Amino acid sequence: MPDHQTDRPTNHADAFLILRGLACLVIVIAHCQPPLAVLSSLPWGWLAAMPGGIAVRIFFTLSGYLVGKGFYLGRYGTRRSQLWRYARNRAARILPLYWAAVLIPAIFLAPSILLPSAENSWVLLRYLTFTYNHTLPEQFNSPLWSLSTEVQFYAIAPLLFGLVRDRLRTVRQVFIAIVMVAISWLVLRGVIVAVLLQIHGDRTGEFNLDFVRYVYTLLPANLDAFLCGLLLNPLLLNSIKSSQKSRLKLSTKNTKNTRVIDSIIQKFLETNRLKRLTITVIVGVFILCANWKISGSDYILSIGPTLSIIAVCLFIVAFERGDAYYGFRQNQPVSRLACQANPWRYWELLGVLSYGIYVWHYPIAIWLLPKFGELTNLTAFAQRTIAVFSLAMIAAIVSNLAIERPGAAWIKNLVRSSRSVQD
Repeated sequence: MPDHQTDRPTNHADAFLILRGLACLVIVIAHCQPPLAVLSSLPWGWLAAMPGGIAVRIFFTLSGYLVGKGFYLGRYGTRRSQLWRYARNRAARILPLYWAAVLIPAIFLAPSILLPSAENSWVLLRYLTFTYNHTLPEQFNSPLWSLSTEVQFYAIAPLLFGLVRDRLRTVRQVFIAIVMVAISWLVLRGVIVAVLLQIHGDRTGEFNLDFVRYVYTLLPANLDAFLCGLLLNPLLLNSIKSSQKSRLKLSTKNTKNTRVIDSIIQKFLETNRLKRLTITVIVGVFILCANWKISGSDYILSIGPTLSIIAVCLFIVAFERGDAYYGFRQNQPVSRLACQANPWRYWELLGVLSYGIYVWHYPIAIWLLPKFGELTNLTAFAQRTIAVFSLAMIAAIVSNLAIERPGAAWIKNLVRSSRSVQD
């Protein structure tokens, strides 16, 4: 590995935290029930029809990339001790706040599931074991389905890493693999949506339930987001190695087609203003999917996820290409002084709190929505969105200090103690 360390730390804004925070904001807006009928009658009203499902795919793709990066940079591995460290860190990050976001809202919004004899008490078990989806009853915190899907990916991530690590050795191989994954899942989603439409006739309640069960929340149907994110790691690492050797000068043994592929990849990685271009692509995908959503197009179900995954992959490549792949090691942590020196870093705070905002906003919305008048009123929509986001932000700050940090420390100490006893 080349030496990418410098004596002087950088103070760059974390683009991934900012993107995660903005995606979380989109989801909050989507769950505050924008009046689509009213918005569709306004010239540009469809822009407010935030496609929350597209934002969730941003989470999935970023998670696939960042988890994969931990493996490819050697923080984790496939040995027992490395897998134990990986599981401990994932548990410390996810479990304390997640379980709190299940149990606390359940007390106030669905107390019956806490009773052993309750008819729907089994739903609580589905929540707590990361097997929940929002076709089940007692939807007091429906967005937690995405945490179920994400944790299921965490469970198989070491296996996926082991499968691809020694099989994809060149930029070209990884690029072709990513393209094949994207195309395969695009076709898969399209076929399933077509079959469900054939069965149900149109997008009725039964269609929506089956779509959620078999496409929207199911890990196999979302594996393209995680896989594409994970595969960006060998793509970026191999592109760095190729550039260092010969700037991808092509061997005469390569065929014309392989030379073309290598040339396209290298030119893309060296494109000026690539960051601005990929930001524009993400915004364009959101605008397109918002238009599909408000018009009731089936494209948002079958094509929208693939477009969002491609856009996020391009975004990741733009901000992580070259030596930037190792840049996190020398970047200053976010702090008041760092934010004052670089005001863009204030936006990172939204990403830092995004987990808390995400898990608290929906119960808050259930409690607040009836207090803000008719759902078709634009003013009421704006008021409830501001109220829900503000309270979710406060809840995220409090829970970060009172639950996330102490809980993570407790889990790490517990695991460390149990390991020392075993040894």
